[in-house]
Amino acid sequence: MKWIKQNWIFVLVFILSTFIFFSQHARNDSWDFHSYVLNGEYWFHNGSYFEPLRPPLVSLIMGVLGSVSRNFAEYGYILAASLLFAFGTFRLGRALRLSPSYLYAISCTFYIMTVGLSDGTELLAFGFLSLFISSLVKNEISGHWLGLMILSRYTSISLIPLLFVRKKEVWKDILLAGVLLAPWLVYNYFAYGNFFASIADQYANNIFFRDYIHTPLNWKDFLNVVNILLPFSLFGIVGKIRSGVKGWKKSDLLLLAIAVLTIYGYVNIPIKSSRYLFNLALPLGVWATEGIQQLSGRFGKNAVKCACVGLFIVSFVISSNIIKDDVKNTPVYVNAINDLKEKSLADCSVMSNGWVELAYYGLTAQDFPRKELLNKSLEKGELLVLFPHIGEPDYAKDKEFLNQFPKVSETEKYVILGNGCNPAHKNDEMFVKKLADTIEQMHGYRTEERPCFLLFKNGLLQDFCTFMNPNIKRTKVVII
Repeated sequence: MKWIKQNWIFVLVFILSTFIFFSQHARNDSWDFHSYVLNGEYWFHNGSYFEPLRPPLVSLIMGVLGSVSRNFAEYGYILAASLLFAFGTFRLGRALRLSPSYLYAISCTFYIMTVGLSDGTELLAFGFLSLFISSLVKNEISGHWLGLMILSRYTSISLIPLLFVRKKEVWKDILLAGVLLAPWLVYNYFAYGNFFASIADQYANNIFFRDYIHTPLNWKDFLNVVNILLPFSLFGIVGKIRSGVKGWKKSDLLLLAIAVLTIYGYVNIPIKSSRYLFNLALPLGVWATEGIQQLSGRFGKNAVKCACVGLFIVSFVISSNIIKDDVKNTPVYVNAINDLKEKSLADCSVMSNGWVELAYYGLTAQDFPRKELLNKSLEKGELLVLFPHIGEPDYAKDKEFLNQFPKVSETEKYVILGNGCNPAHKNDEMFVKKLADTIEQMHGYRTEERPCFLLFKNGLLQDFCTFMNPNIKRTKVVII
Protein backbone atom coordinates (compact mmCIF):
# COMPACT_ATOMS: atom_id res chain seq x y z
CA MET A 1 0.00 0.00 0.00
CA LYS A 2 2.84 2.38 0.78
CA TRP A 3 4.34 1.86 -2.67
CA ILE A 4 0.95 2.50 -4.29
CA LYS A 5 0.53 5.77 -2.40
CA GLN A 6 4.01 6.89 -3.39
CA ASN A 7 3.49 5.90 -7.02
CA TRP A 8 -0.18 6.69 -7.48
CA ILE A 9 0.44 8.27 -10.88
CA PHE A 10 2.09 5.07 -12.11
CA VAL A 11 -0.77 2.92 -10.81
CA LEU A 12 -3.41 5.25 -12.30
CA VAL A 13 -1.74 5.18 -15.72
CA PHE A 14 -1.54 1.38 -15.65
CA ILE A 15 -5.21 0.94 -14.73
CA LEU A 16 -6.53 3.43 -17.30
CA SER A 17 -4.22 2.36 -20.15
CA THR A 18 -5.09 -1.31 -19.56
CA PHE A 19 -8.76 -0.32 -19.65
CA ILE A 20 -8.15 1.23 -23.09
CA PHE A 21 -6.36 -1.92 -24.29
CA PHE A 22 -9.26 -4.11 -23.13
CA SER A 23 -11.91 -1.78 -24.57
CA GLN A 24 -10.19 -1.58 -27.94
CA HIS A 25 -9.96 -5.36 -28.20
CA ALA A 26 -13.63 -5.74 -27.28
CA ARG A 27 -14.59 -3.37 -30.10
CA ASN A 28 -12.04 -4.22 -32.75
CA ASP A 29 -11.66 -7.01 -35.33
CA SER A 30 -7.95 -7.38 -35.95
CA TRP A 31 -6.79 -9.72 -38.70
CA ASP A 32 -3.26 -9.93 -37.26
CA PHE A 33 -4.40 -10.44 -33.67
CA HIS A 34 -6.71 -13.24 -34.78
CA SER A 35 -3.84 -14.85 -36.68
CA TYR A 36 -1.77 -15.01 -33.49
CA VAL A 37 -4.71 -16.55 -31.64
CA LEU A 38 -5.12 -19.18 -34.37
CA ASN A 39 -1.40 -19.99 -34.38
CA GLY A 40 -1.56 -20.68 -30.66
CA GLU A 41 -4.62 -22.89 -31.09
CA TYR A 42 -2.89 -24.77 -33.92
CA TRP A 43 -0.04 -25.72 -31.58
CA PHE A 44 -1.95 -26.46 -28.39
CA HIS A 45 -5.58 -27.13 -29.30
CA ASN A 46 -5.53 -28.97 -32.63
CA GLY A 47 -6.29 -25.86 -34.67
CA SER A 48 -6.58 -25.92 -38.45
CA TYR A 49 -4.98 -22.59 -39.38
CA PHE A 50 -1.35 -21.52 -39.04
CA GLU A 51 0.78 -18.72 -40.50
CA PRO A 52 4.48 -19.71 -40.46
CA LEU A 53 5.57 -16.10 -41.05
CA ARG A 54 4.42 -15.00 -37.58
CA PRO A 55 7.03 -14.79 -34.78
CA PRO A 56 6.06 -17.30 -32.09
CA LEU A 57 6.04 -15.64 -28.67
CA VAL A 58 2.58 -14.01 -28.76
CA SER A 59 0.99 -17.22 -30.03
CA LEU A 60 2.90 -19.28 -27.47
CA ILE A 61 1.54 -17.15 -24.64
CA MET A 62 -2.02 -17.24 -25.94
CA GLY A 63 -1.79 -20.95 -26.73
CA VAL A 64 -0.89 -21.73 -23.10
CA LEU A 65 -3.53 -19.38 -21.68
CA GLY A 66 -6.06 -20.81 -24.13
CA SER A 67 -6.20 -23.99 -22.04
CA VAL A 68 -8.71 -22.04 -19.92
CA SER A 69 -10.66 -20.36 -22.75
CA ARG A 70 -10.09 -18.23 -25.82
CA ASN A 71 -11.24 -15.08 -24.02
CA PHE A 72 -8.88 -15.82 -21.16
CA ALA A 73 -6.05 -16.26 -23.67
CA GLU A 74 -6.74 -12.95 -25.42
CA TYR A 75 -7.38 -10.72 -22.42
CA GLY A 76 -4.76 -12.53 -20.34
CA TYR A 77 -2.19 -11.79 -23.02
CA ILE A 78 -3.25 -8.14 -23.21
CA LEU A 79 -2.89 -7.83 -19.44
CA ALA A 80 0.54 -9.50 -19.57
CA ALA A 81 1.72 -7.14 -22.34
CA SER A 82 0.44 -4.11 -20.42
CA LEU A 83 2.23 -5.30 -17.25
CA LEU A 84 5.44 -5.84 -19.20
CA PHE A 85 5.20 -2.35 -20.69
CA ALA A 86 4.71 -0.89 -17.21
CA PHE A 87 7.55 -2.91 -15.69
CA GLY A 88 9.91 -2.10 -18.58
CA THR A 89 9.14 1.61 -18.31
CA PHE A 90 9.67 1.52 -14.54
CA ARG A 91 13.09 -0.10 -14.90
CA LEU A 92 14.05 2.24 -17.75
CA GLY A 93 13.13 5.27 -15.68
CA ARG A 94 15.29 4.04 -12.80
CA ALA A 95 18.21 3.29 -15.14
CA LEU A 96 18.02 6.76 -16.73
CA ARG A 97 17.46 8.50 -13.38
CA LEU A 98 14.10 9.77 -14.46
CA SER A 99 10.88 9.53 -12.50
CA PRO A 100 9.31 6.19 -13.60
CA SER A 101 5.84 7.64 -13.00
CA TYR A 102 6.52 10.68 -15.17
CA LEU A 103 8.12 8.57 -17.91
CA TYR A 104 5.20 6.13 -17.90
CA ALA A 105 2.55 8.87 -17.98
CA ILE A 106 4.30 10.73 -20.78
CA SER A 107 5.16 7.63 -22.84
CA CYS A 108 1.62 6.27 -22.68
CA THR A 109 0.33 8.43 -25.52
CA PHE A 110 -2.82 7.86 -27.53
CA TYR A 111 -0.58 6.36 -30.24
CA ILE A 112 0.78 3.76 -27.81
CA MET A 113 -2.69 2.98 -26.46
CA THR A 114 -4.42 2.62 -29.84
CA VAL A 115 -1.63 0.95 -31.84
CA GLY A 116 0.28 -1.00 -29.18
CA LEU A 117 -2.08 -3.98 -29.01
CA SER A 118 -4.39 -3.49 -31.97
CA ASP A 119 -2.43 -6.06 -34.00
CA GLY A 120 -0.84 -8.00 -31.16
CA THR A 121 2.95 -7.60 -31.01
CA GLU A 122 4.05 -3.97 -30.75
CA LEU A 123 3.55 -3.36 -27.04
CA LEU A 124 5.04 -6.70 -26.00
CA ALA A 125 8.22 -6.04 -28.01
CA PHE A 126 8.27 -2.46 -26.69
CA GLY A 127 8.27 -3.73 -23.11
CA PHE A 128 11.23 -5.98 -23.87
CA LEU A 129 12.96 -3.06 -25.61
CA SER A 130 12.66 -0.94 -22.46
CA LEU A 131 14.15 -3.76 -20.39
CA PHE A 132 16.88 -4.29 -23.00
CA ILE A 133 17.96 -0.64 -22.98
CA SER A 134 17.81 -0.36 -19.18
CA SER A 135 20.08 -3.42 -18.90
CA LEU A 136 22.53 -2.01 -21.44
CA VAL A 137 22.63 1.32 -19.60
CA LYS A 138 23.48 -0.49 -16.36
CA ASN A 139 25.91 -2.78 -18.20
CA GLU A 140 23.94 -5.86 -17.15
CA ILE A 141 23.47 -9.00 -19.22
CA SER A 142 20.92 -8.10 -21.90
CA GLY A 143 20.79 -10.85 -24.52
CA HIS A 144 17.67 -12.49 -23.09
CA TRP A 145 15.64 -9.30 -23.59
CA LEU A 146 16.81 -9.01 -27.20
CA GLY A 147 16.03 -12.68 -27.85
CA LEU A 148 12.50 -12.21 -26.50
CA MET A 149 12.10 -9.06 -28.63
CA ILE A 150 13.03 -10.99 -31.78
CA LEU A 151 10.58 -13.76 -30.87
CA SER A 152 7.93 -11.02 -30.56
CA ARG A 153 8.77 -9.01 -33.70
CA TYR A 154 11.35 -9.93 -36.32
CA THR A 155 12.13 -6.26 -36.98
CA SER A 156 13.96 -6.36 -33.62
CA ILE A 157 16.82 -8.19 -35.40
CA SER A 158 18.03 -4.74 -36.50
CA LEU A 159 18.91 -3.95 -32.86
CA ILE A 160 21.54 -6.70 -32.56
CA PRO A 161 24.43 -4.18 -33.09
CA LEU A 162 23.46 -2.46 -29.83
CA LEU A 163 24.78 -5.49 -27.94
CA PHE A 164 28.32 -4.43 -28.78
CA VAL A 165 28.19 -1.62 -26.22
CA ARG A 166 28.80 -4.45 -23.76
CA LYS A 167 32.29 -4.83 -25.29
CA LYS A 168 34.04 -7.90 -23.84
CA GLU A 169 30.80 -9.20 -22.33
CA VAL A 170 28.95 -9.23 -25.66
CA TRP A 171 29.54 -12.96 -26.21
CA LYS A 172 27.41 -13.75 -23.16
CA ASP A 173 24.51 -11.78 -24.58
CA ILE A 174 24.81 -13.31 -28.03
CA LEU A 175 24.95 -16.78 -26.50
CA LEU A 176 21.90 -16.09 -24.30
CA ALA A 177 19.89 -14.66 -27.21
CA GLY A 178 20.88 -17.69 -29.29
CA VAL A 179 19.71 -20.10 -26.60
CA LEU A 180 16.28 -18.43 -26.54
CA LEU A 181 15.99 -18.42 -30.33
CA ALA A 182 17.25 -21.98 -30.83
CA PRO A 183 13.99 -23.90 -30.08
CA TRP A 184 12.08 -21.81 -32.63
CA LEU A 185 14.79 -22.19 -35.27
CA VAL A 186 14.89 -25.95 -34.73
CA TYR A 187 11.09 -26.11 -35.00
CA ASN A 188 11.36 -24.31 -38.35
CA TYR A 189 14.00 -26.75 -39.56
CA PHE A 190 11.94 -29.86 -38.87
CA ALA A 191 8.61 -28.33 -39.91
CA TYR A 192 9.70 -26.44 -43.03
CA GLY A 193 13.24 -27.61 -43.81
CA ASN A 194 15.12 -24.43 -42.91
CA PHE A 195 16.08 -22.79 -39.62
CA PHE A 196 15.11 -19.38 -41.03
CA ALA A 197 11.87 -20.40 -42.75
CA SER A 198 9.56 -18.18 -40.68
CA ILE A 199 11.84 -15.14 -40.85
CA ALA A 200 12.29 -15.58 -44.60
CA ASP A 201 8.56 -16.04 -45.10
CA GLN A 202 7.79 -12.75 -43.36
CA TYR A 203 10.60 -11.00 -45.24
CA ALA A 204 9.22 -12.30 -48.52
CA ASN A 205 5.71 -11.12 -47.68
CA ASN A 206 6.72 -7.64 -46.49
CA ILE A 207 9.76 -6.83 -48.63
CA PHE A 208 11.08 -9.36 -51.18
CA PHE A 209 7.88 -9.60 -53.24
CA ARG A 210 6.93 -5.97 -52.65
CA ASP A 211 9.82 -4.40 -54.55
CA TYR A 212 7.38 -3.12 -57.17
CA ILE A 213 5.83 -0.90 -54.49
CA HIS A 214 7.64 2.28 -53.49
CA THR A 215 5.37 4.26 -51.19
CA PRO A 216 6.83 7.65 -50.26
CA LEU A 217 7.60 8.81 -46.74
CA ASN A 218 4.46 9.86 -44.95
CA TRP A 219 5.11 12.60 -42.42
CA LYS A 220 1.74 11.87 -40.86
CA ASP A 221 3.22 8.59 -39.62
CA PHE A 222 5.95 10.49 -37.77
CA LEU A 223 3.44 12.99 -36.37
CA ASN A 224 1.24 10.10 -35.29
CA VAL A 225 4.10 8.67 -33.21
CA VAL A 226 5.28 11.92 -31.62
CA ASN A 227 1.77 13.52 -31.41
CA ILE A 228 1.33 15.69 -28.27
CA LEU A 229 4.91 15.04 -27.16
CA LEU A 230 6.40 17.08 -30.01
CA PRO A 231 7.19 20.34 -28.14
CA PHE A 232 8.44 18.52 -25.04
CA SER A 233 10.61 16.09 -27.03
CA LEU A 234 12.10 19.02 -28.94
CA PHE A 235 12.80 20.78 -25.66
CA GLY A 236 14.60 17.68 -24.37
CA ILE A 237 16.60 17.30 -27.61
CA VAL A 238 17.64 20.96 -27.52
CA GLY A 239 18.86 20.44 -23.97
CA LYS A 240 21.00 17.53 -25.15
CA ILE A 241 22.45 19.56 -28.01
CA ARG A 242 23.31 22.45 -25.67
CA SER A 243 25.17 20.08 -23.35
CA GLY A 244 27.56 19.26 -26.21
CA VAL A 245 28.68 15.88 -27.51
CA LYS A 246 31.10 15.49 -24.59
CA GLY A 247 28.17 15.64 -22.21
CA TRP A 248 26.40 12.72 -23.87
CA LYS A 249 26.16 9.48 -21.90
CA LYS A 250 25.89 5.91 -23.14
CA SER A 251 22.13 6.10 -22.70
CA ASP A 252 21.94 9.10 -25.03
CA LEU A 253 23.80 7.21 -27.75
CA LEU A 254 21.59 4.14 -27.30
CA LEU A 255 18.41 6.21 -27.63
CA LEU A 256 19.78 7.96 -30.71
CA ALA A 257 20.70 4.57 -32.21
CA ILE A 258 17.14 3.29 -31.66
CA ALA A 259 15.73 6.36 -33.38
CA VAL A 260 18.10 6.03 -36.37
CA LEU A 261 17.59 2.26 -36.79
CA THR A 262 13.82 2.59 -36.50
CA ILE A 263 13.61 5.38 -39.07
CA TYR A 264 15.99 3.50 -41.39
CA GLY A 265 13.76 0.43 -41.22
CA TYR A 266 10.65 2.51 -41.94
CA VAL A 267 12.27 4.24 -44.92
CA ASN A 268 13.32 0.95 -46.51
CA ILE A 269 10.10 -1.03 -46.10
CA PRO A 270 7.96 -0.92 -49.28
CA ILE A 271 4.52 -0.58 -47.64
CA LYS A 272 4.84 2.07 -44.95
CA SER A 273 2.82 2.25 -41.77
CA SER A 274 3.28 4.06 -38.47
CA ARG A 275 3.57 0.59 -36.89
CA TYR A 276 7.12 0.40 -38.26
CA LEU A 277 7.96 3.54 -36.27
CA PHE A 278 6.63 2.16 -33.01
CA ASN A 279 10.05 1.86 -31.32
CA LEU A 280 10.61 5.55 -32.00
CA ALA A 281 8.15 6.19 -29.17
CA LEU A 282 10.80 5.10 -26.65
CA PRO A 283 13.43 7.80 -27.28
CA LEU A 284 10.69 10.37 -27.87
CA GLY A 285 9.12 9.53 -24.50
CA VAL A 286 12.48 9.78 -22.73
CA TRP A 287 13.37 13.07 -24.41
CA ALA A 288 9.95 14.51 -23.58
CA THR A 289 10.29 13.45 -19.93
CA GLU A 290 13.75 15.01 -19.73
CA GLY A 291 12.38 18.16 -21.33
CA ILE A 292 9.55 18.43 -18.81
CA GLN A 293 11.76 17.63 -15.83
CA GLN A 294 14.09 20.46 -16.89
CA LEU A 295 11.19 22.79 -16.14
CA SER A 296 11.01 21.72 -12.49
CA GLY A 297 13.67 24.26 -11.49
CA ARG A 298 11.62 27.07 -13.01
CA PHE A 299 8.04 26.06 -12.21
CA GLY A 300 8.41 23.59 -9.36
CA LYS A 301 7.78 19.86 -8.98
CA ASN A 302 4.01 20.22 -8.65
CA ALA A 303 3.81 21.93 -12.02
CA VAL A 304 5.78 19.07 -13.60
CA LYS A 305 3.52 16.51 -11.94
CA CYS A 306 0.43 18.30 -13.23
CA ALA A 307 1.92 18.48 -16.73
CA CYS A 308 2.61 14.73 -16.82
CA VAL A 309 -0.84 13.80 -15.50
CA GLY A 310 -2.44 16.31 -17.86
CA LEU A 311 -0.67 14.87 -20.91
CA PHE A 312 -1.82 11.38 -20.03
CA ILE A 313 -5.43 12.49 -19.47
CA VAL A 314 -5.43 14.17 -22.89
CA SER A 315 -4.09 10.95 -24.44
CA PHE A 316 -6.68 8.89 -22.57
CA VAL A 317 -9.55 11.05 -23.83
CA ILE A 318 -8.28 10.96 -27.42
CA SER A 319 -7.81 7.16 -27.23
CA SER A 320 -11.35 6.72 -25.92
CA ASN A 321 -12.74 8.73 -28.82
CA ILE A 322 -10.69 6.79 -31.37
CA ILE A 323 -11.74 3.31 -30.21
CA LYS A 324 -15.42 4.15 -29.78
CA ASP A 325 -15.70 4.37 -33.57
CA ASP A 326 -14.39 0.80 -34.08
CA VAL A 327 -16.94 -1.64 -35.49
CA LYS A 328 -16.74 -5.42 -35.20
CA ASN A 329 -17.78 -7.43 -38.25
CA THR A 330 -18.35 -10.61 -36.25
CA PRO A 331 -22.01 -11.03 -37.33
CA VAL A 332 -21.03 -10.91 -41.00
CA TYR A 333 -18.62 -13.84 -40.69
CA VAL A 334 -20.85 -15.83 -38.33
CA ASN A 335 -23.83 -15.41 -40.66
CA ALA A 336 -21.82 -16.66 -43.64
CA ILE A 337 -20.70 -19.70 -41.63
CA ASN A 338 -24.29 -20.41 -40.50
CA ASP A 339 -25.43 -20.06 -44.11
CA LEU A 340 -22.98 -22.79 -45.14
CA LYS A 341 -24.06 -24.98 -42.22
CA GLU A 342 -27.73 -24.66 -43.18
CA LYS A 343 -26.85 -25.84 -46.68
CA SER A 344 -24.72 -28.72 -45.29
CA LEU A 345 -21.56 -27.20 -46.80
CA ALA A 346 -19.62 -26.39 -43.62
CA ASP A 347 -17.38 -29.46 -44.09
CA CYS A 348 -16.45 -28.44 -47.64
CA SER A 349 -13.21 -26.74 -48.69
CA VAL A 350 -13.86 -23.00 -48.65
CA MET A 351 -11.72 -20.22 -50.11
CA SER A 352 -12.30 -16.63 -49.02
CA ASN A 353 -10.86 -13.12 -48.87
CA GLY A 354 -11.73 -13.29 -45.17
CA TRP A 355 -10.02 -16.63 -44.60
CA VAL A 356 -8.46 -15.65 -41.27
CA GLU A 357 -11.73 -14.30 -39.89
CA LEU A 358 -13.67 -17.38 -40.96
CA ALA A 359 -11.03 -19.61 -39.38
CA TYR A 360 -11.21 -17.53 -36.18
CA TYR A 361 -14.98 -17.99 -35.98
CA GLY A 362 -14.82 -21.72 -36.57
CA LEU A 363 -14.65 -22.49 -40.30
CA THR A 364 -11.39 -23.70 -41.84
CA ALA A 365 -10.79 -21.55 -44.93
CA GLN A 366 -8.12 -21.16 -47.62
CA ASP A 367 -6.75 -17.98 -49.20
CA PHE A 368 -8.83 -16.53 -52.03
CA PRO A 369 -7.78 -17.36 -55.62
CA ARG A 370 -6.40 -14.92 -58.18
CA LYS A 371 -9.04 -13.66 -60.61
CA GLU A 372 -7.48 -15.70 -63.44
CA LEU A 373 -7.81 -18.90 -61.36
CA LEU A 374 -11.28 -18.34 -59.94
CA ASN A 375 -13.15 -20.40 -62.55
CA LYS A 376 -10.61 -23.24 -62.32
CA SER A 377 -10.93 -23.30 -58.52
CA LEU A 378 -14.72 -23.54 -58.68
CA GLU A 379 -14.55 -26.28 -61.32
CA LYS A 380 -12.31 -28.30 -58.99
CA GLY A 381 -15.05 -28.26 -56.35
CA GLU A 382 -13.96 -25.32 -54.19
CA LEU A 383 -16.45 -22.93 -52.62
CA LEU A 384 -15.67 -19.22 -52.49
CA VAL A 385 -16.98 -16.81 -49.85
CA LEU A 386 -16.39 -13.15 -50.66
CA PHE A 387 -16.89 -10.15 -48.36
CA PRO A 388 -17.08 -6.84 -50.30
CA HIS A 389 -16.09 -4.77 -47.23
CA ILE A 390 -12.59 -6.30 -47.33
CA GLY A 391 -10.31 -4.35 -49.66
CA GLU A 392 -9.00 -7.32 -51.66
CA PRO A 393 -9.51 -8.72 -54.21
CA ASP A 394 -10.98 -6.09 -56.50
CA TYR A 395 -13.34 -8.61 -58.08
CA ALA A 396 -15.14 -9.07 -54.75
CA LYS A 397 -17.07 -5.88 -55.58
CA ASP A 398 -17.47 -6.64 -59.30
CA LYS A 399 -21.04 -7.98 -59.42
CA GLU A 400 -21.06 -8.26 -63.21
CA PHE A 401 -17.98 -10.49 -63.10
CA LEU A 402 -19.31 -12.63 -60.24
CA ASN A 403 -22.71 -13.14 -61.87
CA GLN A 404 -21.18 -15.51 -64.44
CA PHE A 405 -20.43 -18.10 -61.72
CA PRO A 406 -22.83 -20.43 -59.88
CA LYS A 407 -24.07 -18.95 -56.61
CA VAL A 408 -24.88 -20.76 -53.41
CA SER A 409 -26.05 -17.66 -51.58
CA GLU A 410 -25.90 -13.87 -51.85
CA THR A 411 -26.58 -11.06 -49.37
CA GLU A 412 -25.49 -7.43 -49.10
CA LYS A 413 -22.61 -8.49 -46.83
CA TYR A 414 -21.28 -11.58 -48.63
CA VAL A 415 -21.65 -13.88 -51.62
CA ILE A 416 -20.97 -17.64 -51.78
CA LEU A 417 -19.96 -19.10 -55.14
CA GLY A 418 -19.57 -22.71 -56.30
CA ASN A 419 -21.42 -25.96 -56.85
CA GLY A 420 -18.94 -28.53 -55.54
CA CYS A 421 -17.72 -29.80 -52.19
CA ASN A 422 -14.09 -30.78 -51.81
CA PRO A 423 -13.15 -32.04 -48.31
CA ALA A 424 -11.97 -29.27 -45.95
CA HIS A 425 -8.26 -29.31 -45.07
CA LYS A 426 -5.83 -27.36 -42.91
CA ASN A 427 -4.39 -24.04 -44.05
CA ASP A 428 -0.82 -24.07 -42.73
CA GLU A 429 1.56 -23.69 -45.67
CA MET A 430 4.19 -20.98 -46.02
CA PHE A 431 3.31 -17.79 -47.87
CA VAL A 432 6.14 -18.36 -50.37
CA LYS A 433 4.86 -21.84 -51.25
CA LYS A 434 1.31 -20.59 -51.75
CA LEU A 435 2.62 -17.82 -54.00
CA ALA A 436 4.83 -20.20 -56.00
CA ASP A 437 1.91 -22.63 -56.47
CA THR A 438 -0.30 -19.80 -57.72
CA ILE A 439 2.27 -18.43 -60.17
CA GLU A 440 2.97 -21.94 -61.45
CA GLN A 441 -0.72 -22.47 -62.21
CA MET A 442 -0.91 -19.12 -63.99
CA HIS A 443 2.42 -18.95 -65.84
CA GLY A 444 4.10 -22.34 -65.60
CA TYR A 445 7.07 -21.34 -63.42
CA ARG A 446 7.66 -21.00 -59.68
CA THR A 447 8.74 -17.88 -57.82
CA GLU A 448 11.64 -17.99 -55.34
CA GLU A 449 10.72 -19.95 -52.22
CA ARG A 450 14.11 -20.95 -50.78
CA PRO A 451 14.70 -19.12 -47.46
CA CYS A 452 18.46 -18.75 -47.98
CA PHE A 453 17.93 -17.04 -51.34
CA LEU A 454 15.10 -14.87 -50.06
CA LEU A 455 17.11 -13.54 -47.12
CA PHE A 456 20.57 -13.13 -48.68
CA LYS A 457 21.72 -11.54 -51.92
CA ASN A 458 25.40 -12.33 -51.46
CA GLY A 459 26.41 -15.66 -53.02
CA LEU A 460 28.74 -16.63 -50.17
CA LEU A 461 26.03 -16.01 -47.59
CA GLN A 462 23.57 -18.03 -49.65
CA ASP A 463 26.03 -20.92 -49.84
CA PHE A 464 26.75 -20.76 -46.11
CA CYS A 465 23.03 -20.65 -45.30
CA THR A 466 22.41 -23.64 -47.57
CA PHE A 467 25.25 -25.52 -45.89
CA MET A 468 23.67 -24.78 -42.49
CA ASN A 469 20.35 -26.22 -43.69
CA PRO A 470 20.98 -29.68 -45.21
CA ASN A 471 17.98 -31.32 -46.85
CA ILE A 472 15.90 -33.48 -44.54
CA LYS A 473 12.71 -35.46 -44.83
CA ARG A 474 10.33 -33.04 -43.14
CA THR A 475 7.34 -33.79 -41.00
CA LYS A 476 5.00 -31.13 -39.67
CA VAL A 477 5.85 -30.43 -36.04
CA VAL A 478 2.96 -29.44 -33.78
CA ILE A 479 3.11 -28.61 -30.08
CA ILE A 480 0.46 -30.50 -28.13
